[in-house]
Amino acid sequence: MVKKEKIMTINLYENDKEAWVKQQIQALKTHNINNLDWENLAEELEDFGDKEATESLLTRLYEHVVKITYWESERERNLNGWKIEINAFRIAINRKLKRKPTLKNHLDRIDDECWEDAVKTLEGLIDTFPQHKVTNWKTVLQDNWYPKF
Repeated sequence: MVKKEKIMTINLYENDKEAWVKQQIQALKTHNINNLDWENLAEELEDFGDKEATESLLTRLYEHVVKITYWESERERNLNGWKIEINAFRIAINRKLKRKPTLKNHLDRIDDECWEDAVKTLEGLIDTFPQHKVTNWKTVLQDNWYPKF
């Protein structure tokens, strides 16, 4: 019986992550250790920190892209510093992706949200408010890519 439940749990993890999470939460709350998917649960917990860190790095990177693209009055004075920051964030994200390629799926899901957060952060500071997203995570992570202004 326990073996059948384990197979069902693994199938749930692969096919319906949200239902799997609810199942794991219920198992934890009821101390039902036999119904926990230990391997995938440990992997998810490991990934959680990486996902949040990568999301934060991408948002900070996008802030600098927005600055270069739209903050005309500060561009001349700050351009080199902003490019240095873009490079640093790019390196950090690419390093994380090299260690955990599955983070690319997470970046696909949160890309637009990170852009929107970057724009909100700079609201009221930049000279021209962005009307559209000028890049995506795949492009911005390419070596030597910088926004056109």
